[in-house]
Amino acid sequence: MAQTFLPARVLVFLTIFTSILPSRAMAEEFLARAGISIAQTKAAEWQQDAILVSISTLQANLEGKSLSWSYTFFAPSIDKGLSVTVSEDQISESLEVGAYLKTQVDSRFIDSDKALKLAVDYGLTAKKNIPMTLIVMGQATDKVGTHWTIGSGYSSGETSVILNALDGRLVSTPKVTDVSQ
Repeated sequence: MAQTFLPARVLVFLTIFTSILPSRAMAEEFLARAGISIAQTKAAEWQQDAILVSISTLQANLEGKSLSWSYTFFAPSIDKGLSVTVSEDQISESLEVGAYLKTQVDSRFIDSDKALKLAVDYGLTAKKNIPMTLIVMGQATDKVGTHWTIGSGYSSGETSVILNALDGRLVSTPKVTDVSQ
């Protein structure tokens, strides 16, 4: 009779234990470059002439990884954009948008992990949920190029960093000053 209790106890234990486990594995954080091919496939289905004009996240960690990245494309043939958000190796959102960006980013950009490490070395003050954007800047100057902007620069004393995305050189470190005084 004692033998019939043991399996019942084990069954109760397993039922309780498995009910407290997450129903699926936690989502994986990934680097900016890792989601490009998924996003490009969607963009090509949308418009064959779609070009990548921006990559961004609002929640990078100090390793330059995020749970999701947004990839923005521009289609010259229809003068429209497409924003594709990639999460967990799949498209989580896709939305046609106005063509506010039209210049293709250079595909030789350094990935988000290296960019974040350099930004910290250059004085980035944010420590979590770090906004990162890869974009072409400087069209009105002689310094046009693909750049990483890292950090929000919203809070007084906060420093954000702008890097040349091809070689990691520092472009600037804007610091927010308290304008309420």
